[in-house]
Amino acid sequence: MNFFVRWHQEHSLLFELILFFLACLVSVFSSRIYSFITEWPGKKLRERRRELLEDELNLLRRIHNNVYELNLYVYRDIADALNRSLLYGAAFAVVTSLVIQKPSPYTFVAISVGIMIGQISNIGTTITRLQHYDDAVANLSAELAKYSSPPEVKAASGKMSD
Repeated sequence: MNFFVRWHQEHSLLFELILFFLACLVSVFSSRIYSFITEWPGKKLRERRRELLEDELNLLRRIHNNVYELNLYVYRDIADALNRSLLYGAAFAVVTSLVIQKPSPYTFVAISVGIMIGQISNIGTTITRLQHYDDAVANLSAELAKYSSPPEVKAASGKMSD
């Protein structure tokens, strides 16, 4: 078991080999890396933000004046948070027990409490939006319209300096 934890300390040229292979990858794929960094994240972030806004708007419309749907939403979100806290807590406990021989028993509790607080905050935001339903729908619709339109492309000036 110690081999898997300390293998990198026993190989004398491992760091240099890793740097060499990274440099080779960067030099071979530099144009693709550049296009990936400049184009892909912006498009994906805009698409993801638009999807999140659509989901939130549909959720508000679905649970507005519908107590049954509101209860289902709250119970489902709490159950999802409990499932995630169990999954992440167990995964973190396994990883820390492999790396550290005596992991702290409070890490599972800390992860679970953090996930639950985040989920309750999300539920609270949705309930606040329901209290001010008309304003929230108008704001979300306006923001969704902003993300649904294609992004503005800045034109190049065409001037070249000598």
